[in-house]
Amino acid sequence: MPRVWRGLKRNWKRELVGFLLIGLSVLLPYLVWLLDLDPIVASFLGGVWGGIMCALVTILVLLFRYSSDV
Repeated sequence: MPRVWRGLKRNWKRELVGFLLIGLSVLLPYLVWLLDLDPIVASFLGGVWGGIMCALVTILVLLFRYSSDV
């Protein structure tokens, strides 16, 4: 079994969280477009989402960096 596959098998939860966060970030502009939001509301929503993403990524990096299974 290749090393990459073994690493992916062991860390599949991390990869899933990363893919979900990236997927939600990619879909956010389409959601704004579909809902036909006012530009001020859309920019506020983008700012809030950016803050949430920064906080989540920071927390996840710290958790995975200092977790015992790494």
